[in-house]
Amino acid sequence: MFLQSGDVVIMAGEAREYFHELWGLFQGLELAWSKGVGELEIELDSPCSVNFVLKGVGDKHLAYALVM
Repeated sequence: MFLQSGDVVIMAGEAREYFHELWGLFQGLELAWSKGVGELEIELDSPCSVNFVLKGVGDKHLAYALVM
């Protein structure tokens, strides 16, 4: 399965739960920014997702394109 948003295309055949949450965050931020929203409060319930967003991941990680 491939997920695409604008220029970002990701193969998600073996995606974990955090990946879907990060994809939703990515899509939500993209939508908000396209509507001119400049400041948001975001809540994520996955500690793994929060850690990826705050600390990043390696360039070989499945979620790299979402949190780089």
